[in-house]
Amino acid sequence: MMQNRKNYLNEMLNDRGNVIRFISITILLSFGLNVIAGSITLTSGFNAQTGFWLGGAVSLLVLCYLIRFVLKSLRKIITIESFIIHDNNENSLLDIDRYKFSRKINEYLVAAMSEDKDIKAIWDREPIGCFHTVGDWIHGRISKSRIVIEELVEYFIIEELSTHLTDYFNDDRYNEKNLQKIGRNEIPEVLFQNRFLNLFSKPMEERASFEIKKNKVEEPPKEYIVNGKKVVLKVGETVFAYGKDGARFNRFDLVLPRNSKVKRIDKNTIRLTTDRFDIDIFVNFEEENYYPPDGFIEHYLCPGIDRTDSFFRFKGYKINIELQIKFKILKFLFNGKWEFFYWLDSYLDKINKDMSADVYFERINWESTYTMLETIKKNKD
Repeated sequence: MMQNRKNYLNEMLNDRGNVIRFISITILLSFGLNVIAGSITLTSGFNAQTGFWLGGAVSLLVLCYLIRFVLKSLRKIITIESFIIHDNNENSLLDIDRYKFSRKINEYLVAAMSEDKDIKAIWDREPIGCFHTVGDWIHGRISKSRIVIEELVEYFIIEELSTHLTDYFNDDRYNEKNLQKIGRNEIPEVLFQNRFLNLFSKPMEERASFEIKKNKVEEPPKEYIVNGKKVVLKVGETVFAYGKDGARFNRFDLVLPRNSKVKRIDKNTIRLTTDRFDIDIFVNFEEENYYPPDGFIEHYLCPGIDRTDSFFRFKGYKINIELQIKFKILKFLFNGKWEFFYWLDSYLDKINKDMSADVYFERINWESTYTMLETIKKNKD
């Protein structure tokens, strides 16, 4: 489980010299073993065919070990465990203070249901956990809202990546000729299997929830300074907006190094492909119970609520996210230009801080806080 910041890309590149040295030594060792095998064959009176098979077997063993070592070195798997709290009485998600992941997916869900009646119907008819009985578990029944949660989490991860990349490459050090912008029209496989991405990035002109001014005059792009960084925008171009009843528009862009692609592998996995590595983003929500630390709901989320009432009213659910990074062997070993790919480390750190349950409870220092609250309560009694 990823908790503390780790510079995976930097560590990989620092170890690259060790990998190359290991490969060289292995090849030399294999050559030496073959020479020894040949010498044994000659001095022991074996025929040439025996020497050939003996040397071949030694080489094959060394090659298999080398391939296993290199492939293992080029793959990193990062898992993040996050959680949500569902209010059974209201059929809603709790907005957990200082937990960005919880706050944002709750915000996305409310905005989507205000505009898309199909999403609201699914959420209302089959709330998460509605099949949590022994018979349903045996028959593998799951609520349709489970798919809604998975798409919500996937959208959160993609939107965080989009924001991070835009900020990262908004720097004069990076030549725009080496970058490309991927919009909603370039990712149809991803777009049409994620209702939130499709809905929120859909042009406002095509949505009844947004009022559009007629006879709008098109003006050339202009350069602005936002938070100390240059941003080129068309006058009147909208990046983010709210419509009627909380409907949401969020322009979708992924700024990536040239030759990058985004595609869907299966219903739970998206793959981001670059010249240097691939990232598979996998979201898994099985409606598995999550039990927050003692006192968290009664003292922090809903102060004053009875512990028995909170047990029946609120239910925690675990969400697992897996990011699998596979480096491309030739580019990894022999290409020294990585300045357009260092965003990986800062993104992994950001997504971990925003989503990890363990990091969240460490950040709010819950164990010490709960101890203090219980001590105060006992002294009052």
